Amino acid sequence: MVLGIGIALVLVWGVVSNFVEADFPVLPMMTLILALPIAVMGLSRPSIAGMMLLALAAIPFLSLVVRLVRMRGPEGPGMRTLLSTSSGAVIVPLALFSVLFLVAGELGRRIQEGHGLGEQARPWLPDD
Repeated sequence: MVLGIGIALVLVWGVVSNFVEADFPVLPMMTLILALPIAVMGLSRPSIAGMMLLALAAIPFLSLVVRLVRMRGPEGPGMRTLLSTSSGAVIVPLALFSVLFLVAGELGRRIQEGHGLGEQARPWLPDD
């Protein structure tokens, strides 16, 4: 619940940061600070952690999209330029790790239900 509140606060700051100029990258720093406990939570609950990391990665991405739309013009920056900023350095790995957590959660769920992988692919599970 605390991490959900933290994500909501990052979302609020993401909206506010579009109207307030800051000299330092507050949104990427907040995102990284919240990503660490979410990743640790992913060791026991990978599906929930994957969804939370995906939501957390979407906030700076949407902020970059808003910035791209506002600055768009013949000389405006492209998405590649914006993804090479500090926000982009946070977005890409978080999105990748969120997908990995979601896949791990789905595989874990299928293995627990007993129909995820074939018998020869899971020799580490004890026979019942």
